[in-house]
Amino acid sequence: MLWLAIIIFGCGGQQTDVEEQITAPMAVNVAPVTRGDFEIRKAFGGTVEGIEQSDLYAQIPEAIVGVNVGLGETVTENQVLIELDKKGPNSRYVQARAAYENAKKDYNRMKHLYEEKAISEQEFDRAATALEVAEADYNSAASLVKLQSPIDGVVTSVSVTLGQPAVPGKPLVTVARTDSVIIRFTVGGMDARNLEPGSPAQILLKERDTEITGVVSRISNSADPGTRGFEVEVLTDNKRGLLKPGTFVEVELTLGEFKDVMLVPSNAVFIREGQKYVYRNERGRAVLTQIEVERESQQYSYVVEGLEIGDTIITRGSNLIVDGDSLMVVNN
Repeated sequence: MLWLAIIIFGCGGQQTDVEEQITAPMAVNVAPVTRGDFEIRKAFGGTVEGIEQSDLYAQIPEAIVGVNVGLGETVTENQVLIELDKKGPNSRYVQARAAYENAKKDYNRMKHLYEEKAISEQEFDRAATALEVAEADYNSAASLVKLQSPIDGVVTSVSVTLGQPAVPGKPLVTVARTDSVIIRFTVGGMDARNLEPGSPAQILLKERDTEITGVVSRISNSADPGTRGFEVEVLTDNKRGLLKPGTFVEVELTLGEFKDVMLVPSNAVFIREGQKYVYRNERGRAVLTQIEVERESQQYSYVVEGLEIGDTIITRGSNLIVDGDSLMVVNN
């Protein structure tokens, strides 16, 4: 502000102090109200998971005597990943194996006798049935101490070490298919209403300065009771292996597209007592103007009331002026 004091001398040499306030024009940047297409994009943080993912659990609390894989290793279905103590008190492995070996010897003996017509077909069938039962019991006991990968994939988590007891119900190893991945995150109710399966998504990898394209594959039908948010899944190809299960990434979604609407720069809009305003530049004077904004992004706001195309609004310096101030446009 520039203040200029003017002293006026009256008749008879008497002095009268009259102070006039002269305000210098405030330097501002302005922009016109325009029409255009408007797109709302918003970023969310999500966790990467394999397209197919399975946890490996123990069913008996025996000591871990073998950890045959490490984090990031590729495994095949039925490959033994974890081994438990076969001789432990909760294991039936030793007994089941002995019973199976005995049943197999008995079967082979009975088969020879049957081929020599020394026993009946019924006696041979009983031996064959006993072998089948013993083999099934042995395989069942073996599966409890030799824990196999449920799927082909990559090991994304190993949460056990040698010697510690396996705790039933607690995941020991996680295996995931990672040629494609799912990214899970939560959005608010309004954002969920603007999404649908097939909506495009961009996955941002800042450390690689890379953008990966995906699509929204699922939106939950109801909100989580705790967060009041809706879970969203984004599916994307991962044959290059850039997305690692368990890592945190940023996903950008398009939440709305509007054609030929009234737009103003968002940095011109401010809130006062719960209402949104801008300052218009009208013949070099600031005019406080209330507006109604339909949607907004970081760059633009879609205005439906309060302005007209061609109006000029203040985009920089509005925090320093009041209604009626003289303005000097200094756009550069």
